[in-house]
Amino acid sequence: MRTDLIAQKVGFDISKIDEPLRWNSDWEKALRLLSTTPPTELFDLFGGDYFRDSSTSFHNAGDLIQSLWDDVYEHQTSLLSLYHELDKGGRLKTLWVLLLDRERQKHIQAGLYEACRTALWKHDARALCPEITLKKFSKGSGKAFLAFIDEYRKGVQSSAPDVYFLPSELWASVLEREEPITELTADVSTFLTLLRNDFIATFALSTGKSVLDDVSYRSPGTSPNFAVSRSKPLLRCENCEKSPDMIEGSPKFMMCSICKSKLDFVIHYCSQSCQKEDWRRHKKHCGKKKVSKDLRGTIHDPFWMEPHMPDFLRDLPRDAHGEISIIDMGFMAPAASHPFTPALQRQVSLWTADKNIDYFIFDEADRPVCLVIPLKTDKLAFRKMRQAALSSVPSERVLGVKFIGDYLLKRTPYSPWLTRGNILNQLGWEYGENMKQVILEFEKVLETRRFPPGLPYLEWFNCHMAVMWPRFRE
Repeated sequence: MRTDLIAQKVGFDISKIDEPLRWNSDWEKALRLLSTTPPTELFDLFGGDYFRDSSTSFHNAGDLIQSLWDDVYEHQTSLLSLYHELDKGGRLKTLWVLLLDRERQKHIQAGLYEACRTALWKHDARALCPEITLKKFSKGSGKAFLAFIDEYRKGVQSSAPDVYFLPSELWASVLEREEPITELTADVSTFLTLLRNDFIATFALSTGKSVLDDVSYRSPGTSPNFAVSRSKPLLRCENCEKSPDMIEGSPKFMMCSICKSKLDFVIHYCSQSCQKEDWRRHKKHCGKKKVSKDLRGTIHDPFWMEPHMPDFLRDLPRDAHGEISIIDMGFMAPAASHPFTPALQRQVSLWTADKNIDYFIFDEADRPVCLVIPLKTDKLAFRKMRQAALSSVPSERVLGVKFIGDYLLKRTPYSPWLTRGNILNQLGWEYGENMKQVILEFEKVLETRRFPPGLPYLEWFNCHMAVMWPRFRE
């Protein structure tokens, strides 16, 4: 089905998305109209293309359904993690109720917009979800949205490891058919149901991300008492690693006076007994060198302000000034169980000789074409995947190769003597012939999901991680 078909059917211009209030008002009118349409007509409207044209792509329904199932499951799993962090100690409920009405509506609109932009059917997918509306979720100072999220999270948790399908009397009536069920109608019903739940999961996840962005960076209308970012570093004992709130009586912490006076460097302990226990380790550096465990959340943790910073960003190499050193990323020594191929040994030696080059591609005459990624965030992501491709762990290696393969096929500098076949063959020599098929299958997955042609997956991923990147921008 062509995207925006349903939007055109109900008679309004989706380009008005630049006017959020008008766009949403038109959509809610359209959803009310669709909810009064006879269920059989709705089924024909949603799935009609697949019945009228037997040559549509639905002949490979199994692959399409499985791919969409995987997407929904991934979104629902991510949603659980996100809302778990947001709602620690009941924080989300308190924050949501204290927000101004316009702030709550902004987050819900952000979720609707992102779901319309990224769902497989884009705007058309919203027509499958008439219960997902700004008006409904704004009721009772936003309590309707909280009730929806609570029930949705419970549904996702209870359905694991399967996908959760949000119940709907209207949708159940749409799927009911008087005529005998054929294999095609069953496949279309499953596909439409997954499309509907893909939109719902994307909406809930995107709304949560919008809230997280605001509480992390304290946008106007957000109470400073509920910021996810810390306002000051934690105190943690260098020996037992506990913070005051983890110890009965919340004792006053002491520090190493020698390190403080000679180096202006703080090492904290919760008690004299912990300080004595740690002395065997600490005495080697005491007053001589600034050495600590760099405990998470403490002043020695570069990301103490960001308690939810993922490990893969915490573990980045740094230079003498503590700045992230991207040119030192993307290297790994071969494991005895998985030695590098001769072609890969050549590639790694070239990286080592010139750390500014991200990859060397060789043309038909074996002349190197150098790939240098200009954008710092894209370079960081590519280098992380380049390192994964060198891993002895099969799952990490496959992930790295398919991501860098997709990037190289779409972003390698032009050369009249360099073809797509050259690039695939080189990757096969470097990482194994089977990896060529892994890369090609990954391309098919992106095509099936209507991924923008010519856009590397890593660049798309970076756009969706934008909230994390300001610390890495120049």
